[in-house]
This record gives sequence, C-alpha cells and structure tokens, in this order.
Amino acid sequence: MSTPPETATNDNPTPQPPKRRGMQGNAKSMVLSMIACIAGCLVLLALIPRQGATKLATVDAAGVAGQVSQSKKWDVAVADGLGSPWRPVHAAMIPGDKENPERWRAGYQGAGEDYLSIQQRKNGGAAWFAKVAKGTNSGELKAGGATWRKVEMDGDQKALVRTTPLAGLDTVVTGKGTWNQLEQVAKSAKPISAVTK
Repeated sequence: MSTPPETATNDNPTPQPPKRRGMQGNAKSMVLSMIACIAGCLVLLALIPRQGATKLATVDAAGVAGQVSQSKKWDVAVADGLGSPWRPVHAAMIPGDKENPERWRAGYQGAGEDYLSIQQRKNGGAAWFAKVAKGTNSGELKAGGATWRKVEMDGDQKALVRTTPLAGLDTVVTGKGTWNQLEQVAKSAKPISAVTK
C-alpha cells in the first residue's frame, strides 16, 4: 500500500530562491548613477596637475654661477634683471662626453609653458652652434650690445646665437617663446663677474 505524496502546508512552505540583488532599478536610476560617476571622474581630473602647467622650483642661478666661475674659471652668464614672470629654474654645468663637451645652462620659466635658457661653451664654434641651434637662419637682431643670429628650430623652438663670445664663452639663448622674449633674455645675459660687482 502506497502513501499519498506530501502536500505543502502553511506550516511547511516550499523554500523560495533568494531575490536577485542589483539590476532592480529603473532606467532613471541607472542614468543618475552614470552622471554621478562621470562627475566624480571630472573632479579627479581637475585636481590632477597638468604637466605643462607644473611650476618648477626657483633656484639661485647667480649663486650657482658664482660657484662654477670659481671652480671652472668660466665667467658664465645669467639673466640679470629679467623681471616678472621669469624665474630661474635651472642652473648647472652639464657634464660632457665625446660628442657633447660640457656646457653651462641657466634656464628660466615664464608664464605657462614658456621656457628659455642661456647655454654657453668654451671654444664651441660653428660645430657646437649647429648642434644647439639646429634650424633655419632667419635674420639678425641687436641685443645687449651684440649681434645675435635668429634661428628657427623644429616645432616652436627658437634660438639666438651670439656672433661674438660673451666673456670668452660661445653663447646661445634657446627655448620656447616669442622672438621678443628671446631678445629680452639676450639683453639681460651678463657674465656673473658683472652681476656680482
């Protein structure tokens, strides 16, 4: 004799599968969530500094130039009286190798991405000028009592090549900026011996 199958009663209900979580909202909730995520990402992007807008630390270019002058016996130049918004952000002897002998560089940052430098080398001559100011000649200008040759380089780089040595050193002003800005640096380029008198 067989027993009848058990039927579910209120005392012993059949277990139900658990409710699915997520994906319970409607389209409006999904759109609002996406907007919140995008807004959060935009806030984070706004807080990350841009490379071009990064301000470099100010250095004591005249102090470093004085040390180089004593140790190397080079009367290296700095931009004296350049004025705002220009700040010295680099000043050092760049070590040399077989292809690129050592040289002096004093770099200045202006507003935004403007960066110009005074570069000098002893007995560099035409070969060195061709390396640091490689481009197309585009005339001459007078600045700081000397003649400078204008050179259009790749991209937005420009150079002014001094036609006579400055305190015995071949001198180039190069970097990103307008011709007026390069001329301003060229006019202010003075040997450290003249700056510290």
